[in-house]
Amino acid sequence: MKSSRQEMRKLNITLSTDKFLNMLYCSNPSCSNPFNPDDNKFCIKCGQTLTLLFRNRFRIIRLLGEGGFSRTYEARDADRIDEPCVIKQFVPQVQGTNVLEKAT
Repeated sequence: MKSSRQEMRKLNITLSTDKFLNMLYCSNPSCSNPFNPDDNKFCIKCGQTLTLLFRNRFRIIRLLGEGGFSRTYEARDADRIDEPCVIKQFVPQVQGTNVLEKAT
């Protein structure tokens, strides 16, 4: 059985040709299209200022999945020499105060 690290390294090789490696991520949780070309300074969808690293640490590679309360991304951790990692961003689709209270 392969270790998680070995599986992530294999995934890392696969992702080297991924189109999202040349994209910047919009950190606005309400943005419906958060991926932008590397040379953009602002998100083409919502106008948010773009940065190379999410939270000054993570380079978002691609969206892995999303649900009613969160989005999950594959990323690289700049503090750990671009070690592959996963980020889960809390993004509630608020329909009322009860829903938000239940989510938190």
